[in-house]
Amino acid sequence: IIEFCKHRKPKILNFMSTVAVMGLIKKSSNNTEDIFTEENLNIQQYFIDPYSESKYKAELKVQEFIAAGGEANVFRIGTIGASSLTGIFQKNIHENYFTRLINSIINLKMAPYLPNYNQDYLPVDIVSNSIISLSLLRTNRTYHIYNSNTFSLYEMCLMLQAIGYQVNLVDY
Repeated sequence: IIEFCKHRKPKILNFMSTVAVMGLIKKSSNNTEDIFTEENLNIQQYFIDPYSESKYKAELKVQEFIAAGGEANVFRIGTIGASSLTGIFQKNIHENYFTRLINSIINLKMAPYLPNYNQDYLPVDIVSNSIISLSLLRTNRTYHIYNSNTFSLYEMCLMLQAIGYQVNLVDY
């Protein structure tokens, strides 16, 4: 894609990434460099899944493209959900991280007690409208498309219990 953007008339690259490029960070002594923002990518994180790591490596390539004079925007997207207007969701629902999480909790009838594990969720129409609007503004920027009004895994389990699912919380 980068080569295509360089070919003949230069084109702006709008790259869809994930907030998961943040990876996991080893605990440090309140080092402000560990704070993950739109302005940084390498915070000495490590990855436990190939998807996040591949997006991280792709963002490094996009940064090289920008450094060489290319124009690009990076959109780091959080958890995408069903449309807020229609309720329609992706066809391959079984591949979605969030629905797999909920399905696993329901089928196992248990979940780890992690009151501080927070989850974001944004309807697909809000995500797509945000990307379209931001892509028209400026180039060579990174944007986090992420719902800061998160909920905890614990709260989600309580919601599942409230609608009749048996969910036992176990120590992690």
